[in-house]
Amino acid sequence: GSEMCIRDSRKIVERGDKVIAVSQACAQELREWYRLKKDINIIYNGVDTRFFIPRSGSQDQAYILYSGQLISKKGLPDLIRSASYICREYPDLKFILAGDGPLKNKLMRQVNQLGLNNKFSFAGYLDRNELLTYYQLATICVLPSYHEGLPTVLLEAMSCGIPTVATSVAGNAELVKDGETGFLVPPKNPQKLAEAILRILADEKLRQNMGRNAREKAEHLYDWEVMIDKIVECYKSV
Repeated sequence: GSEMCIRDSRKIVERGDKVIAVSQACAQELREWYRLKKDINIIYNGVDTRFFIPRSGSQDQAYILYSGQLISKKGLPDLIRSASYICREYPDLKFILAGDGPLKNKLMRQVNQLGLNNKFSFAGYLDRNELLTYYQLATICVLPSYHEGLPTVLLEAMSCGIPTVATSVAGNAELVKDGETGFLVPPKNPQKLAEAILRILADEKLRQNMGRNAREKAEHLYDWEVMIDKIVECYKSV
């Protein structure tokens, strides 16, 4: 059962000369789950900044993007509820949910119940090239999750120069610099989520600055080449 899995994985972690975690949040979970006393190396997930690039030239951007699994921990019902507030001020705004999962039918029913059928599009699973296009044409990337390790979607959006609005859970808070690359909001709070999105929508200069800051942060801190060098150094130290 699960207890046996924890015991077995604890033995593996304890025997390792080095332990790597992809975020401070994951490192803390390792300490709690396995009662780990040894040091943990933090080496973040990386992003291919040569593939996930901002769109060149001007482009009318007209939708809010979520990318990821359609599962309970992602907080998607909160995003749908937030759209009720947002669309009062931006009636032509669209929301795109890219991804698939067991919550899809429930989310579609919620959209229907709130009268938002013409506001939401369920794009399904997208391959890498399709996802790049969706990022590049998005106004804001939103991640309203209740728990994250270190979300790849935020790295990809940042690399594409897109402002992000995410919940202030541990993994998200390590990536989003509140007020500089996007906004952090409390989880399970559709109104605060809507307020943050509206602030970015209303201020073109803020959007541009956040997008530029996000791209610079992705290049300097999270590019895969940077992460690979850190992993190699960790291996060499063993």
